Amino acid sequence: MRIGLLAASKISRAAMIAPAKENQRVEVAAVAARSVERAEEFASAHGIPVAYGSYDELLADDSLDSIYVSTPASHHAEWTIAALRAGKHVLCEKPIAGNAADARRMFQIAAEAGRVLMEGFHWRFHPFAERMIIEVGKLSRPVEIETEFSIPQIPKSNIRYQLPLGGGALMDLGCYPVHWVRTLLGEPDSIEAEMETTVPGVDDTTTGEMRFADGSVARIRCSMSATAETRALEASGSNGWVRAENPLHPYEGNLLAWDVDGSAGEEEVPGPTTFEAQLADFVALVEDGGPQIVTAEDSIGNMEVIDAMYRSVGLDPRP
Repeated sequence: MRIGLLAASKISRAAMIAPAKENQRVEVAAVAARSVERAEEFASAHGIPVAYGSYDELLADDSLDSIYVSTPASHHAEWTIAALRAGKHVLCEKPIAGNAADARRMFQIAAEAGRVLMEGFHWRFHPFAERMIIEVGKLSRPVEIETEFSIPQIPKSNIRYQLPLGGGALMDLGCYPVHWVRTLLGEPDSIEAEMETTVPGVDDTTTGEMRFADGSVARIRCSMSATAETRALEASGSNGWVRAENPLHPYEGNLLAWDVDGSAGEEEVPGPTTFEAQLADFVALVEDGGPQIVTAEDSIGNMEVIDAMYRSVGLDPRP
């Protein structure tokens, strides 16, 4: 598979360039940036053979099978749709779009074009995710879940604080805890949130609550101004509890602990990087027709929850 990078982004180094070096079925064949100087600099630094000074030039390259989209979230829909219409398969960074309406349109066009579109929720492809799903599945319903992904204070000049680019803690960080919860419990019946804003329209910290038909409840927290980085999930039911430390990047160190029905234990789950596992799955999906784990319905559902949380505090979904 020959993949083109649409944006010379920092995340593409970890999410595509490094894992492609470990996958004999993949070649990162081209990169495009807003200027040819930036594209050439990035290509030279990472051994990419072709550099384009515009995204349109990249999409016109008939030698490319697939495109990795890593622009700011506000531009995911625009360039994913353009890539699909150019006949390319697309792996798009999370969150899939600025809002659920854009996400629906993206997947509709993917279906019409007969091309694969997958959202980059890389955590889902590591063996740790399956182990977490199994252990939480042993808890008696209803369950209660507490989960958080927060990072230390970042400058207000960071693009995460720019509303026109899809800024907000919930968009950039909270999309993961929302996805963890939905993967474990399904779709919520009710959604509420509280948000702290230091830049108009952009949540610096969000606490959200999701309630489910079986009585389960899940709370998420995400912040761009925490004192330390936190990536964790805890679930409890009448018959015990499960704790997952670092479900986001388990290859950097993780711990799954449980005490359910009187059986207690803990383990560190081995595996490749989440990005290596994600890329291998994407290639298999495109070339072998394997089952899609992060589906259209899953990605759209995640954006619907995010939109609902913004609306619950009187903010509009991201543009």
